[in-house]
Amino acid sequence: MRGFSMVAEFRNVRRLDIRGKIEGLYSKTRYGAYLVFKLGKNIRGLGSANGIIKFVKYDEDVDAEKRATIVYLQPNKDGNGQTAVWRLDGWMEIELGKFYYDLRDNGPVEARLLGNNFNTKVDIIVAGIELRMRGDTREFMRY
Repeated sequence: MRGFSMVAEFRNVRRLDIRGKIEGLYSKTRYGAYLVFKLGKNIRGLGSANGIIKFVKYDEDVDAEKRATIVYLQPNKDGNGQTAVWRLDGWMEIELGKFYYDLRDNGPVEARLLGNNFNTKVDIIVAGIELRMRGDTREFMRY
């Protein structure tokens, strides 16, 4: 896998809180943040989670959580929220959120997966969080 030197394996967890923070982004640029992962053998009861984008200097956790995107790490039967997709390298990814980084932000951005309480304990292997430059500004959160 290109870009990640290590992975984290979580076994028998009921709740996830995975965060990645980055500074030095290009100003006036749109980004998407993606969690890159694999599911283990034990995934029964894996429910929804929240994808959260936070401007560290300006947002409190509570405020960022109110803007969260509902994400599903496995196919979702009811069709609500973001669903994980397979990548060509054999890993899966889910978009945690998107944002517009402006000059006035000038601070770190945090991307986060906050897993809701799962019905049973699950296994997940996390490669990391990727930030990618994106397209049209109209679909992005601005600050």
